[in-house]
Amino acid sequence: MPLRPSTLPIALFAFVLAACSAPRAPTPRHAVTITAESDPGVPLEGVAFDVDGTPVGTSDNTGLVHTILEGREGTTVNIHHTCPEGHTSERDTQALALIAFRSLDPDAHGGLRMSVRCTPEVRSAGFVVRAKADERPLADVPVEVNGREVGLTDASGLAHIVLDASANESFRVTLKTDGIERLTPANPTETFTLGGGSNVFFFAPTLTIEAPPRRRPRRRPRRRPTIMRITRI
Repeated sequence: MPLRPSTLPIALFAFVLAACSAPRAPTPRHAVTITAESDPGVPLEGVAFDVDGTPVGTSDNTGLVHTILEGREGTTVNIHHTCPEGHTSERDTQALALIAFRSLDPDAHGGLRMSVRCTPEVRSAGFVVRAKADERPLADVPVEVNGREVGLTDASGLAHIVLDASANESFRVTLKTDGIERLTPANPTETFTLGGGSNVFFFAPTLTIEAPPRRRPRRRPRRRPTIMRITRI
């Protein structure tokens, strides 16, 4: 049934009023899980995160942060992190696209995921040094690293040393054997390079104790026979 001309403005007004009073769709919410590590597979506690200056959490002892971000589908946000003292990061901001998680796997956990890494500024370089000659342990042999004495071997011929180091630092390890008589080689040395992470190095040079020189037996001088002269009277 067609509307009468007199009722058209009223119907139009009612339509506009209904459209204005209709509830707006809520802003989508996205679950985000962030993993913080110091090395691959090593969780890091105390990494603080914020989005456009608004804090969203700090990693716990498992290296995880769980947060909820609001934004329309496809919106990109910049997530900034601050490493704890003694750690550094090459890139402190990452972009994350807010896209609803969809999976065909019913057991899959929903939500967005990202990871950051804060590498330690100081690494650990461990050294296990063995001094043994012909299977005999040598005790109290000095161990030098880069020309500085850092320890002595114990009764079993071993020395365990741990030093603070930087990534890719090199170490010249020397076993000071020049004070041991007939031991060869004298002062064996080997160079080790740490690389990107902490490590333990094993230094066990082959040592030999030379046999003492054989002494020739002293030959007694041959006694000359005594010649007796008999004079006749």
